[in-house]
This record gives sequence, C-alpha cells and structure tokens, in this order.
Amino acid sequence: MGMLAEATGLIGVFSFTSIWKKDTLCSRKRTVFKERSIPLSAGQLIDGKSMAADVKRELVERIGRLKSDAGVRPGLAVILVGNDPASETYVGGKIRDCRDVGIHSELIRLPEDTSEEVLLGHIDRLNEDPSFHGILVQLPLPRHISTEQVIRRIRPEKDVDGFHPINVGKMVIGQDGFLPCTPYGIKE
Repeated sequence: MGMLAEATGLIGVFSFTSIWKKDTLCSRKRTVFKERSIPLSAGQLIDGKSMAADVKRELVERIGRLKSDAGVRPGLAVILVGNDPASETYVGGKIRDCRDVGIHSELIRLPEDTSEEVLLGHIDRLNEDPSFHGILVQLPLPRHISTEQVIRRIRPEKDVDGFHPINVGKMVIGQDGFLPCTPYGIKE
C-alpha cells in the first residue's frame, strides 16, 4: 500500500472509532477489526470504550510508523456549517480524537447563511491540498445547500464518510473503499 493510501486508510479506520465509545450489543458471533478477530457470543455486551481505546492505541502506532517511515502525517479536514449543538459536540470529539492519535486536523467553521458556492469552494481547495487525506462535511447542512452536490464534490478517495456514490457503489459490490463509519463499525 502506498504511503498516501495508508494515510487515507488510517483516517478511515479512525472515523468509525467514535461509535465504539459506548457499550454496544453485538448480535454477531464474531467481530473483526483489520487483522484481529474478536470472538463474541450472540447478544454479548461489548465494552465500547475499551475497544475504542484499543483501536486508538493501534492507530497511534501505525501513524507513528507512517510518519517515521514515509514522512507522512495523516490529515483530516472537517467542515461545519451552522451551529447545530449535536454537530458541534460530534465535531469537537473528532478534532480532539485526531489530536490524541497524531492526525493533523483542521476545523473550518462556516456560518449558517454560507452559500453552497462558498462551501463547494472550500471542498475544492481541500481536494487539492495534499496535507489532507480525508474530508468530512458535517451533516445535516442548512436547507439552502444541496447535500447531494456537497457529497459528490468531495473526491471519493478523500470521502471519509463513505457517502460519495462511487464509495457507496464499491460497498455494494464488495470492493475496498471508504464505508459509512456507523454501519461499518456495527458490521465489524
């Protein structure tokens, strides 16, 4: 795997750790994270905080190796339009988690009345910026902005939410690519 693909992959792995912060009821017999397999009984309560901590420890190691071996520090850009309290909390956690594992992050806060054109301009800039391997536009967006246009504007290889139609298609046919983090984390 190339160094940029590895950086992007780490951003993707990082994205779904947030759903493991609470205990989760797992109805599958086994859950798998990367190369490791964790046996679970059907209906077993798993310790989400512990699992998230394990993933974060692994990410710290992998990010450290990526930095030392290839000189690459993974980067995540997060765009927040408006001031939805739930979105503020979620985004704040992402930025804090990035800091904790060594991922470069930038939070771009835009006012509620930001035009779609201005938002798309930010996405275009981030698509071209090699210091960012992943882009997350926090949803929901204000009603005057087309969520579909925003999702389509993010390059599939930087779409850490896995919402771009190309990434959804890859998921459907079983190809590697970013998957929406909540379903992926539950599946795993």
